[in-house]
This record gives sequence, C-alpha cells and structure tokens, in this order.
Amino acid sequence: MKQITILALATLAALHGEVALAATSDEKLRQEAQENSTSGLVFLEVEMIDRGLTKAKACDQIIATVTTDGRNSKKLLVKDAPSFFGRTNNPDYGGAGVLPPGVYTIVQITCDIRLNFNGRFAKFTIRTGEVLNLGRLVIEYIREGFTGFHTRTSVEDLTPDAVQSLTKLAPVAFSKATKRYLVPNPATTLPKAER
Repeated sequence: MKQITILALATLAALHGEVALAATSDEKLRQEAQENSTSGLVFLEVEMIDRGLTKAKACDQIIATVTTDGRNSKKLLVKDAPSFFGRTNNPDYGGAGVLPPGVYTIVQITCDIRLNFNGRFAKFTIRTGEVLNLGRLVIEYIREGFTGFHTRTSVEDLTPDAVQSLTKLAPVAFSKATKRYLVPNPATTLPKAER
C-alpha cells in the first residue's frame, strides 16, 4: 500500500512541481541539506477543520505551498493518511522540508488534491543551518456559496501522531529541532477556492 502511495505522490509531483515527500529519512534530509549548504530544515503539520459540517471530514492528504517572494515556491507534504473504508493504513502526520534561508509565507493548502485554499496563512523565518519545529497550523473554514471560504488560522503544538511520525521519519534531525512556531494570519478571508 505504501508503494502505491509513493507512486501516486511521484505522479502528483510531476503534475504539481516539487513535493518534499513525507517518506524522506534522516539520510535523505542530510543529503539535501548538504547539496544546499546554506539551507535549514523545517518540520510542520497542517490541520483543516470545516466548521460548516456537522460531521467532520478530514483531508487524507495535505500539501502546504511555501514561498519567499511569490515566484519561487516549494510544496511540502504535511499529511499523508489515506483511508480505505474508514481505516487508515500507515499514516504519516506532519512533514519536513529543506529550504534556503529566508522569510516564508504559506500561500496555499491543498486538501486531497481536489481543493486548493489560497491566501497568506502563516509566516516563518529560517536561517542557515537551523532545524525548526514550526508547530501545527490549524485552519478553520466555513464555505460561503459555491466558491468562497472564510478562514481563521491559529498555531498549536504538533499532535502526538505528528510527533510519532516525524520521530520515525527523521529521528536524529527531529530530536534537534528548535520550537519556533509559525506566525499565523488570524483572519484570512479567501475569495475563492480552486476545485
């Protein structure tokens, strides 16, 4: 099942640009950091909450797009918990990415490849050689009509599931991460979501 997921993500990467896969290991992160010697490493999680639903529907897969200048961006897989008949098999919560130093903004959240939320959700700064735990970005949203959304963002600690996944993903790097949480934009109004 994990191989199918990785194949699907590789296809997604080809369609949507570079995606930092949650299947990365300490060694792969170290290699990527060596190739980009001025870079830093970030760990984060994103949670989407639809406040308009009486029964919560979670996104099985979440991709966060970060940018420094609006042109150069990187996609980070921050949740990969595919479910089959309500059962989740080998979920990964949270994700990691090697990024050049700079001030970044999370400008897009993709839920299950079908729904893109565009806005300026949160910011963070990464410096050369830093390893950061950015926490969990929580986006609560309410649908307005067919294409509009109103959102509210906050930042919280990583969930226990994310801590477990990230510790398994990159035990050495994650153990060295400094907590410096995202700075949320508490009232992001989205005029439109792309479907």
